[in-house]
Amino acid sequence: MTDRLPSDTHHGWKFIAFGPDGMLYVPVGAPCNVCNPDSNRYANIMRMRADGSGLEVYARGVRNSVGFDWHPESRELWFTDNGRDMLGTISPTAS
Repeated sequence: MTDRLPSDTHHGWKFIAFGPDGMLYVPVGAPCNVCNPDSNRYANIMRMRADGSGLEVYARGVRNSVGFDWHPESRELWFTDNGRDMLGTISPTAS
């Protein structure tokens, strides 16, 4: 367990999982919609040992990942990333 992760609720509900390396992966979303947050604390995917030690940033610039997994052969981390809100009034419509 660690208390070194942010406690913000904006983009705070997350999917966590242990990777093939035995480390626990935790996405930490941006604390706002359009901003430049501290990249050591926000908008990244972090990893740590099961006991909470060794916390480190694994991937930066990930605004809001709500799911991830590892490729079964290469063991590369694949993740979703939800971009910023309110990019315009044009939206997909069904025809």
